[in-house]
Amino acid sequence: MHGTPRYPAGFKNLDYVNPEAPKGGTLRRAETGTFDNLNPFLITGRVTPGLQEALLLTYDSLMVRAWNEPFTMYGLVAASVDVPPERDWIEFHLDPAARFHDGQGIASTDVQFSYKTLMQYGRPNQRRIYKLVREVIIKDEHTIRFNLGPGFDRETVMILAGMPVLPMHYWQNHDFSKTTLEAPLASGPYRIASVDVGRRVVFERVKDYWAKDKPINRGLYNFNRLQYDFFRDDNVALQALSAGQADLRREWSPVVWQRDYHFSAVANGKVKKEVFKNGRPVRAKFMIYNLRRAPFDRLEVRKAIALALDFDWLNRNLFLDTQTRIDSIFMNSELADQSVDKFQPPEGKGQEGLRGNLRQAIALLKQAGFTLREGRMLSQNGRQLHFEILLNDPNDEKIALAFTRNLRRIGIDVAIRTVDTAQYIGRMSQFDFDMTINFWRNSLSPGTEQAVYWGSAAADNQGSFNYTGLKSPVVDGLITRLTSAKKREDLVNAARRLDHEIMKSWIGVPLYDSPDDRIAYRLGLKHPDLTPLYGPVVESWWYDGLKSAKEISNDSKAH
Repeated sequence: MHGTPRYPAGFKNLDYVNPEAPKGGTLRRAETGTFDNLNPFLITGRVTPGLQEALLLTYDSLMVRAWNEPFTMYGLVAASVDVPPERDWIEFHLDPAARFHDGQGIASTDVQFSYKTLMQYGRPNQRRIYKLVREVIIKDEHTIRFNLGPGFDRETVMILAGMPVLPMHYWQNHDFSKTTLEAPLASGPYRIASVDVGRRVVFERVKDYWAKDKPINRGLYNFNRLQYDFFRDDNVALQALSAGQADLRREWSPVVWQRDYHFSAVANGKVKKEVFKNGRPVRAKFMIYNLRRAPFDRLEVRKAIALALDFDWLNRNLFLDTQTRIDSIFMNSELADQSVDKFQPPEGKGQEGLRGNLRQAIALLKQAGFTLREGRMLSQNGRQLHFEILLNDPNDEKIALAFTRNLRRIGIDVAIRTVDTAQYIGRMSQFDFDMTINFWRNSLSPGTEQAVYWGSAAADNQGSFNYTGLKSPVVDGLITRLTSAKKREDLVNAARRLDHEIMKSWIGVPLYDSPDDRIAYRLGLKHPDLTPLYGPVVESWWYDGLKSAKEISNDSKAH
């Protein structure tokens, strides 16, 4: 249209699936927690992470991602799209075959309804992006265009392309803003089959799923049923795997993985433990400073305080040597700084190493105008250096206590205060803290969220995610370069420079994460040989021993 390239629903072969994987069987999962909502798009209600993922499998979106690429979208409900070089609008051409589970076709009016509904009730990241749309134009039953307004970047059209499509005719008779335990109408490869409130949710594969033969779905959604059982205690959920009541468990805690998986089913081979490498950024977890407040407005002070964290002691005594020290906001990915002067967190093994770090800390504080006198680190006006560590999770108290013991050795007085969630959110939204523990999640395609995390314009806006209060013209310029990059190479280079500038600003004390994926699964489950860039995709797994569609076809021909 007017010289604008049209992108078909064509698709690169998925190399992390087995196209001939047989379909069948029930995959049982044990979830820790409970649920009171089956609408995955609301921020209200309780939905465990595993259930959230399963609920999203009941919905189709305009386009979908392939998990072996940083950020590429392929057509699903949208058969093709028009996008101009400036990416200031996007036009979707819907597949006439697309339909909801009740058989009604998906139309442009459903897409418009989805946009308006999710902009009003959806998650904050959805609302933030959808508000960048200036105008929605329905051209015909299967063609809809979104014109963008001020503030968009090159990634905005891609995020719009990931919009899930909701059935307008269903929600006209239901209240989308309220939690529900009634299975909503959707259109994806699975539907909710049964609900035992608070105890179990079962999903069934949709046999006449309209998109089952699309190339993007080949080798996926191989289980006939997905069963989620809920347990109040995580130890009991783990025992469900041990007792044969669950088939697969993704273990988020490397400590639990190392300490608690010694049950007989592992020893006799009925349960296999497997670690999968991935290339996505880990959580960038820090004990962050509030740079708006003294003394954290001084770089020397921020460096000095970071030297007091004995990571080696924490890792050995609290985490069984399972953690990796954070050295980048994009650690474990190609976006991490690769320069020769890359940021290195303080090291120091044993007491002698810690003493050396504390001597460096005293020297840095002296440069900042402090003096160690009679066991107290004093400012020029004679006041002892003092600050508060604000916590929300009691599990973080051990880390804070070990840290403050070392700070007191160099005369710094530290108070630890743990508050409830409501109070913590209130104080953080008003930037009412000295120091706290926080983390940021980054994707392999960082975009406008970086301005929310680190941009100067967000530093003084209460309620923003620039908790540190970082203000840097260099960082602002790099964020602009990042969000305007037209080539992957340019985006990667901008991300690496951004990483370098943020880390050398010492926005906090780098903590830790574990970059691998850990999955324990019962004998008979199989997965493709190749792990995609983002980690294991359980939708591509299958049960061994079941006949593939090709084998069944050959059998029928033979007879």
